[in-house]
Amino acid sequence: AMSAVMAMTRRPPLSHDETLYDVLVRNATSHSSGITALDCLLTDGVLRPGDVVSMLGSPASGKSLVALNVTAQFLLPKALGGCEARVCWIDCDGKFDILRLVEVLCARWNRRNHGGRPADLEACVAGCLGRLLCYQALTSAAWLRALMSVHAGADGGAPIRLLVVDPVGSMGPADSAYQDSTMTLVHSAFSLMSRLKLVHKVIIFATKNAWYTDDDSSSPQEYSMGDASWEAAVTHRLRTSCSDGVLSIQKATRGRSYALQAYPTAIAKGGVLVEVE
Repeated sequence: AMSAVMAMTRRPPLSHDETLYDVLVRNATSHSSGITALDCLLTDGVLRPGDVVSMLGSPASGKSLVALNVTAQFLLPKALGGCEARVCWIDCDGKFDILRLVEVLCARWNRRNHGGRPADLEACVAGCLGRLLCYQALTSAAWLRALMSVHAGADGGAPIRLLVVDPVGSMGPADSAYQDSTMTLVHSAFSLMSRLKLVHKVIIFATKNAWYTDDDSSSPQEYSMGDASWEAAVTHRLRTSCSDGVLSIQKATRGRSYALQAYPTAIAKGGVLVEVE
């Protein structure tokens, strides 16, 4: 069943406007999300440079957990099946927990290194965190400043390959003092995110809180990210839901859902996700 879905999502090996060089570069810089069920909903089963994933879900539906696992996949060294790439996480609600990310990294390391030396684990985690850039953006102005820093490469490090914004649109109360200029700031931020996609080919993973009506729990409300240019830039629209401890990811359009669950000891170790048998 998985292979059938992957086949349905594959696109032709060469688009009409691509050269062979473009294809080679694209394939060399494409990465798995680290979650097979999520890969099945992506084109060719990978995240490609310039992809924009918009993940919608109600609060506590597992959006940030998915984002943490994708982040861990990009940070982990290639020897552990990761991408060994730089990641920028923009925390828009003040809830980013670095210890939770460390738990995910440790759980992923332990899966590949049973009985490995603690010193090796510490070195791996330290290397991963050295590739992570974090900003807290509780207002639209701070969000825009963080994006401008990423765009300009202000920290002087290697290029950012994955940008996580969690969650987009959560800074409304903090923006109340700047009501007249908020929409301009939001539009500028969305435009800059679109530019990061087009110019720097950054992979963007953005979560969005949504609410469900009592009479139709399968239909999320307020899907729009609030900006037409941003909506046009999104390449993958997904949504999450959680029931009885099982997390599901599916396309925002009604389609097949792939259930995920944590390992038996995953709550204490960071919630690494695997397919339900």
